[in-house]
Formats: sequence, structure tokens, C-alpha cells
Amino acid sequence: MSYRTRIIASLVLFALACGAVAAEPEPTSAETTEAPCPKTLGEYVAGESTSDIVLRCLGKPHHEDHNPDGRFTYLYNLNQKVTVVFLFDPQSKLIRYRGYQRN
Repeated sequence: MSYRTRIIASLVLFALACGAVAAEPEPTSAETTEAPCPKTLGEYVAGESTSDIVLRCLGKPHHEDHNPDGRFTYLYNLNQKVTVVFLFDPQSKLIRYRGYQRN
């Protein structure tokens, strides 16, 4: 893992540990027969939502990090002011997400 990637991963994990401002994503639509995508971040449910749902609804993350213990994060820049980080367990279930306001 490169030095830059380690720094980004450390910042993401620090941010998850500290908590942050919640944000709502801009609605996206996926052309699929599966359940509709959540319209707000509040509709992503810890323990139920999966990384596959997040990928399908929000697309490829801006940054992805995998930890040795199997947990992993997806980082999305939802707009010019909001970044959201999703933390998943080794079984790809959502543990939690946090939104961060950028300056």
C-alpha cells in the first residue's frame, strides 16, 4: 500500500471514529428489477444494506480501502461540499456511514 493510500485510509478511519455531519445524496436511479435505490442516506440501514446496494445506487466510489480484518470503506464525493464514507463488515453488510462537510 502506498504512503498516500495509507494516509487517506488513516484519515477515513479517523473520521469514522469521530463522527460527522449527516448528508443526503442526490437521487440516482438504477435501471434494474431490484428494489429501488434509497432516496436519502437515512434509508441505508446498518446490518441490512450491503456494499452491492451502495455500488448499484451510487456507482463506483471515489476511494475504496480494505483493512486486514476484512472491513472495508467506500468514500463518495456526493457534491462539491459533501463526502460520505460507508464502512462495511467482512460479509459486506453496512456497519455505519458518515457524511462530512468539506471546506
